Amino acid sequence: MKNLFLIIFFVLLVSTAYSASMQAPSIGARATGMGGAFVAVADDPSSLFWNPAGLGLCEGTLFMHGTALVAPYAYYDVGGGTDKEKSTTTVQMIPNLFFTHNFNDSFSAGLGYYVPFGLGQRWEDDASLKYNSTRSEISLGNLQGGVSYKVGENFLIGAGLAEGFAKMNTKSYTFVMPGGVPPPSEAYVKAWGEGRGTSGNIGFLWSPSYDWTVGGAWRSQTNVKFKGDVNIGSPAFATFDREISMDFTFPQTASLGVSYSGFDRWLLSGQVDWVNWSRIDTITQKLDDPVTLFIPPATVIITDEVEISRDWEDRYIFRIGAEYEVTPQFTLRGGYMWDPSPVPADTLDPMMFDVSSNRYFVGASFPVWKMNVDVAYSYSQGIRREAEDSENVPSTDGDYWGYSHMLELSTTYTF
Repeated sequence: MKNLFLIIFFVLLVSTAYSASMQAPSIGARATGMGGAFVAVADDPSSLFWNPAGLGLCEGTLFMHGTALVAPYAYYDVGGGTDKEKSTTTVQMIPNLFFTHNFNDSFSAGLGYYVPFGLGQRWEDDASLKYNSTRSEISLGNLQGGVSYKVGENFLIGAGLAEGFAKMNTKSYTFVMPGGVPPPSEAYVKAWGEGRGTSGNIGFLWSPSYDWTVGGAWRSQTNVKFKGDVNIGSPAFATFDREISMDFTFPQTASLGVSYSGFDRWLLSGQVDWVNWSRIDTITQKLDDPVTLFIPPATVIITDEVEISRDWEDRYIFRIGAEYEVTPQFTLRGGYMWDPSPVPADTLDPMMFDVSSNRYFVGASFPVWKMNVDVAYSYSQGIRREAEDSENVPSTDGDYWGYSHMLELSTTYTF
């Protein structure tokens, strides 16, 4: 038990790492190997995230710990091929852990920690769009409990409640006139903040026949009020601070899927996710004391609020996955995910970089000593996107594209 608490402490400590896109493509290596088409499978401890009804399929007492390593590569070009920028984001670690217990044939419960949302990009301090962003990081880590109840022979329901711990960390450049006195000076603006919010999820699993399973799940939005500090500095004047607050909503999601196991040693699964991205509309950052900003060529603004237009749009994500049992001890997996970007062209920028992606997945599982090991690899190819008629100030018109690699490892212990 002491080792379990040490693992939980370690996960919470490193959970400030961020994923390469706003929504994690998958959580848990088995689910990842199947492209995240897992809402109608959900038979391992990660079901606490995917579909809490699946807790009833976890036999005995299980502990699952996983880590995903993400290597993102993002680019933008605002000069028609002459001003290409590459992100400097390093490999990021995204942890998760789950603990489940089956009390009897009808009732099961679980506890877990995972990161469902996160965005992280860093650029050189002299990048073309440094007045928009050189660092943008935001994440949500959920500590969740959940239960599952078997209503009938072929029907399970489940629900969970999560406390979310959110962080943000940004950097950009602007022109400031301290005390409102010219001349304006270029200055960096570093902002950070933390906040908390509560969410819940519900789900069901129904097996109309031995070979077919239908699963669905819904997770509520998480409303977070960030509070932190802004540090503004330049060689031309002494640095100064402001307190900052910002309301932000991590969106609600809904998933519906089906799985089929009628072919010998095969499991096939498909899933559709709806993500309520339109909740990310206009982001308002409030300062406790005004600052005087200079916007070239000749605009002076005294403000205690900064409004950032996002206007994101709701999207549907499509997933398919397959699993093949080569031997009773060795299983292979594969999957695909179409992940369309919710960002309209007129607000696309380096601050909240997101392009539509084709994601490809492979995975495997095998026993090692007293545990089961799942490994998965994912390659995401971002589709090149042209941003035009930008609403951002300054304009962020240009081309945006990228790709990423993800390697995930999960270990499951049976007590």
